[in-house]
Amino acid sequence: MTKGIRIRAWVILASFFILIIHGLPGLPQAQSQPLASAENNADFAPPSAYIRAFDANEMLTEYPLAPADTSSPRASLESFISLMSEANRLVLEAYEANRKLLDLGEESALTDSQIDQRIDLARVLFDRAQEIFDFSGLPTATREETALENIMLMKEILDRIPLPLPETIPGNPAGSYTYDVPDLPDRWTLPQTRITLQKDENSGYLFTPETVANIPNYYEQIKDFPSHQGATQDLFQFYTSSPGDLLPPPWYVWIENADPWLMEVYEGQTVWQWIALIGLAVLLTAAFLGLRHWHVRRPVPLHAARRKLFHLTLPVAALLALQLLQYLAVEEINITSHVVIGLNLVIEAVSWALLAIIVYLIIDFVAATILSQDRYRETLDASILRTGFRILGITAVLCLLGYGATRLGIPLFGVIAGLGVGGLAIALAAQPTLENLIGGIILYADRMVRVGEFCQFGEFVGTVESIGIRSTRVRALDRTLVTVANADLAKMRIVNYTRRDRTYLRRFFGLRYETTPDQLRTILMDIRAYITNHPDVMDDTVRVRFLGYNGTALEIEVAADILKSAYEDFLAVQEDIFFAIYDIIQKNGSGFALPSTTAYFAKDKGLAEERQKAAEHKAEDLRGAHELPYPSYAKTSCTDNSAPSAPETTEEAYKDGKTAAAR
Repeated sequence: MTKGIRIRAWVILASFFILIIHGLPGLPQAQSQPLASAENNADFAPPSAYIRAFDANEMLTEYPLAPADTSSPRASLESFISLMSEANRLVLEAYEANRKLLDLGEESALTDSQIDQRIDLARVLFDRAQEIFDFSGLPTATREETALENIMLMKEILDRIPLPLPETIPGNPAGSYTYDVPDLPDRWTLPQTRITLQKDENSGYLFTPETVANIPNYYEQIKDFPSHQGATQDLFQFYTSSPGDLLPPPWYVWIENADPWLMEVYEGQTVWQWIALIGLAVLLTAAFLGLRHWHVRRPVPLHAARRKLFHLTLPVAALLALQLLQYLAVEEINITSHVVIGLNLVIEAVSWALLAIIVYLIIDFVAATILSQDRYRETLDASILRTGFRILGITAVLCLLGYGATRLGIPLFGVIAGLGVGGLAIALAAQPTLENLIGGIILYADRMVRVGEFCQFGEFVGTVESIGIRSTRVRALDRTLVTVANADLAKMRIVNYTRRDRTYLRRFFGLRYETTPDQLRTILMDIRAYITNHPDVMDDTVRVRFLGYNGTALEIEVAADILKSAYEDFLAVQEDIFFAIYDIIQKNGSGFALPSTTAYFAKDKGLAEERQKAAEHKAEDLRGAHELPYPSYAKTSCTDNSAPSAPETTEEAYKDGKTAAAR
């Protein structure tokens, strides 16, 4: 029971598909309408009706710079068909003649020079025909190759579709060059097609970019239709299946005489073209990998400039390999259609990227060559130059990539707008880096420090080891490496000891209180004489003075300018002076005050009564004369030549006092 149901279901399904294929009974059948042609429709004309007979050699001789007539839709269409028909005839004549010469040495009606002349004339006519198209929608990188293919495809399309009568198309015939005809439409579309000619203010009526973009699709739809001109050879198929530029090279005869399967077409290319392209790519890839293997095993040069050249080898080799692949694939193997578009786009993109890398490395090499000089070694000038070259390299890379993007069809203004927004975000995120960059510029402009200088930065001191555009490295006295951001360094109080023209020496010494005044005078004179006569001391800056009494010693000051800027040299001179001071103090019977306490014991003789009374009488006299300056100072000074004199020696002061200051 189940089996019978399944059989009936399959029968019903099969009947349904048969009805779909043959049409349901009672319903009107869709009839395939034959393509209108000039033979069965009086409103249409064959392409031959548009051809204006002319001699290409004579025309180019008399009017070598004459452009195609695009003054009207009719003139543009007639010019294109006439130019392409004549170019097609010249190419096929040259090909047949060349084949006879190469194939078994048959005689030909044309000589080699005549064959070459026909190919040259055909190229000129193809260039004239390209003037009737607006190729602005094609990427610049592939425009040259695809433009020739598009005009060949358009010729084959127009050969296979019905064309209106020439007199029904707006405008004057080709060759009139009447661009001032009134009431011409801005756009004109070929009847029953989407092929459109649009007026351009500078170039006349051109096939629109939309039409150009759809030419391959139009051709695929009608490529199996017969040609209205009765042509036996499809110009586009001939061009895409043969190597070389219009005229195949001699070795193509071997392929034509080989197995027919080599001429079968897959994805727009013949089998032999696929084999040649893949083999060429594999060969060049193997050669590059071999070079890379050899390059990696080589020792890297130690010199910076040579190391940059060493790194240039692989990018240059890769660029040359890609250019060789593109030349052989396009010019010799003649890869066409969408395959050559994809191949050219990939090669173009990679080539511009490699070229940008090469230019950056060349700029880096120039920078390394300049910075290898001793005067630039690890200085701020070197950092600025290195950064300047780096910015120059990045700018060159961006320019090259931007230009390469335009050749690939990427709108540059959109890229710039995107970079502007992205640059703003990066600038906000990289604000500390920009601050350090500005700080580095400030350091360079003010030239505060240089490499090798001994400075004090805020609370620490050290020797500058390197100055970068972002940070500065300082070797501290304890040999630690301190890295300071340039933005912070520019705000610090910097004391540069290395840039002193001379070094200031100022020291204090304490002598024992037992030193007599004459001893002190002699010591001061001897120290002053020695320092003044020292060859590394500026004599007019020497100062040796007795400063006074402190709690432990008789304090003297020694100051002078040492004629040494280097700190080590200054320490040597200072050491020499300190030894001399020590010898002078010892020679004069004194010594340095020690951190101790000395108690002096003596019999107390009381106060001097005579001097006490004299002082009291003096005060009474001044009080009686209302001249006593206390508690308010008098306007006149009080002097008394009869006042007692100070003790003459230090020993008398000690004897008169009950105790003396302890040291």
